[in-house]
Amino acid sequence: MDSTVCIRVKNRKTTIFIEHSEMGTLEELVKKISDILSLNEENIRLHKVEVGQESYKDAGLLTELNKTLKDIEFKNEGVIGYTLKKEDGEFEDFLIVPTTAPKLC
Repeated sequence: MDSTVCIRVKNRKTTIFIEHSEMGTLEELVKKISDILSLNEENIRLHKVEVGQESYKDAGLLTELNKTLKDIEFKNEGVIGYTLKKEDGEFEDFLIVPTTAPKLC
């Protein structure tokens, strides 16, 4: 059974919330991100992310874009990181800045 998952796609201080089929490919996810950011797909790289108490760790570059979210064992409401190509043609370093939830009262 194919279900839809919610993905928090993060880079530095930016978070994009995307719904994507768990059987959808990483290539399709890059397309969605590129459409949102108005960038070419080749300027975006995806990273698997380990989420800690107050940190995000790069768990590896996701290079096999034909794989599905299910293939990479992505869990609903999880995090995928992305990096962008700089003007010099190199990709920026992986960085997700942890944020804290605002106090309501």
